Amino acid sequence: MVEYSSRYGPLDQYEVVSRSEVNCDEHNAEVFLTDCRFRGQIILRGNTDLPKFADEIERVLGLRPPVKPTTAVGGADFPRLLWLGPDEWLVLTEDALREKTLDQLTEKLVGQHFQVVDVSDWFGVLLSI
Repeated sequence: MVEYSSRYGPLDQYEVVSRSEVNCDEHNAEVFLTDCRFRGQIILRGNTDLPKFADEIERVLGLRPPVKPTTAVGGADFPRLLWLGPDEWLVLTEDALREKTLDQLTEKLVGQHFQVVDVSDWFGVLLSI
């Protein structure tokens, strides 16, 4: 098992003031950055034309992979499934459920043409307002 106690968020290396005001052409502008911390992020690839593929994804996540470009399913809570391409999705989970979700997807899809890759520490998640 991998030790995650030394994980860092995208803003951890900077001394960030929580609020900063800037005067641009006599109009105040404010920027807020929030580090959404860690969440499970899994790349999932496969063929939704094969009913078994979509069925197994739904059994694990409770969601069917969206097939319409640039759409997502799952609402504000986890898990979420984001369409990345005709045969590619990003699965978002709670960080604590990342490994379990990865294992369940892999187990359910055995025997099919698929790819499941944990990219959780590859992408930082920042929210700007």
